[in-house]
Amino acid sequence: WVFQEKQNLITSYLNGESWTTISPSPMKQSNIYEIELYGNNSNSIATYSKNTTEYSVNPQTFDFWINGQLIGDDFSKGPLLTNTSINAFMFSGTGNDSANCFVDNLLYSNVLPIEEDTLPVELSNFRAELDYQNRIKLMWVTQSEVNLLGYYIYRNNEDDVTTAELISPIITASNTTSTQLYVFTDTSVNEAGDYHYWLQCIDYKGNEKFFGPSICHYEFPGTNSGSEIPLREGIRSIFPNPFNPCTTINYEMESAGSMELAIYNIKGQKVLGKTFEHSEKGNYKFLWDGCDEKGNVCSSGIYTVIMRCGERNYIRKMTILQ
Repeated sequence: WVFQEKQNLITSYLNGESWTTISPSPMKQSNIYEIELYGNNSNSIATYSKNTTEYSVNPQTFDFWINGQLIGDDFSKGPLLTNTSINAFMFSGTGNDSANCFVDNLLYSNVLPIEEDTLPVELSNFRAELDYQNRIKLMWVTQSEVNLLGYYIYRNNEDDVTTAELISPIITASNTTSTQLYVFTDTSVNEAGDYHYWLQCIDYKGNEKFFGPSICHYEFPGTNSGSEIPLREGIRSIFPNPFNPCTTINYEMESAGSMELAIYNIKGQKVLGKTFEHSEKGNYKFLWDGCDEKGNVCSSGIYTVIMRCGERNYIRKMTILQ
């Protein structure tokens, strides 16, 4: 993968001794992708099943999947690197001091399909942040839940989940296939510092998994614990981000007045505009369902949200992942 302008990524594979570029590019920067490679090292056709459909892979080729979609069918395989065995599975690349690509949760198997022992929950975001009353608020979003018992929150003042303190009761799961937003407020913090939070998921079989840490810096406001902190006009946060299908834009008003919220796509085209009249200062939120003015679902990509208060503009970026 090679970074390019306008958030694009060049995706190439080693075809014999040379690189072949996939066009159009199936990937963009600032996104998370699930990549699956089904390779055939034999001299005869191999088959595998995916989503109840059977697929074939020709000899010495591989199939390339991204987020459940077949992007490359029977791609030629590159030669093995020197001193590596036929069973080697590799990611290789050159150094770069200004870009990052994270590859995690790698699975390798000679049996298809690969079955991963995972919890029946798809978590898309877990975040800790201060609210306008200077309390630490934990928020997480799930895309689907099945047979999930619930969640626990753990906290530590260092990056060590093994010594973290359980600070929540069981937070019951909704067990739905639609997007769910959970919120838990930690009211027991009484010292300044950096706090690490973990989310523990538990299913009805007793299986568990930790997500995190999410880190939040807390400043103790003197003797007035929990008192309101001064409001700062602008967009405070967008959560979740990236998101699918909806997100919440949190913003603050220092005084009463009108506010315009506009959302633009990567081409600079305005997809949505809203005007709000607020009778007093405060912390407000707008839930965007990912649709434009006509109710059409917006495509995946990066969007710009602009908050206008008179002559003052506040700009943030957000990403839709389908």
